[in-house]
Amino acid sequence: MSVSPSSLYYGSALLYAATIPKHTLVGLNSVAPAVSTIAEDTPTNRKMKLLLTPTWLHCNLWLVTSALLSAKWARLGGPSSTEEKAIVWAQLVVGGVVGWQYFKHNMYVGLGCLWAAPVAGAAALIWEN
Repeated sequence: MSVSPSSLYYGSALLYAATIPKHTLVGLNSVAPAVSTIAEDTPTNRKMKLLLTPTWLHCNLWLVTSALLSAKWARLGGPSSTEEKAIVWAQLVVGGVVGWQYFKHNMYVGLGCLWAAPVAGAAALIWEN
C-alpha cells in the first residue's frame, strides 16, 4: 500500500473521529468531577463551574468538523479555498501549542488529534502543492 495525500487525509479523519468517544468520556468521567470541586465563592467561579464541562464537550464539534473536512479533502483532492488551507495550518499551529501542554503532563492519548492528524493534513497539503 502506497502513501498518498488522500491516504494522509483519510488517516487524519480517522484520528479526529476516533478521538470523539474518548474525549467525551474524559469530559464526563474526569473533567466534570474535577469541576464539581470548584468553590462557588465568587460569581466568576460560579460561572466557570457551569461552563467548563459543556465547553469541554463542545470541543467535539471541532473533532467532528475536522474529521469531515479531512474526509472531504481525501475524496476531492485537498483543500480548495484559501479558508480551507488556513484551517489546515491553524490545526497544525493550535494543535502544536495545545498538544505541548498534553505532552508535558503525560497525556499522550490526546496527541493523535493534536499532533498526528494535523501533521498528516499539512503533509498532504504540501505534497499536493
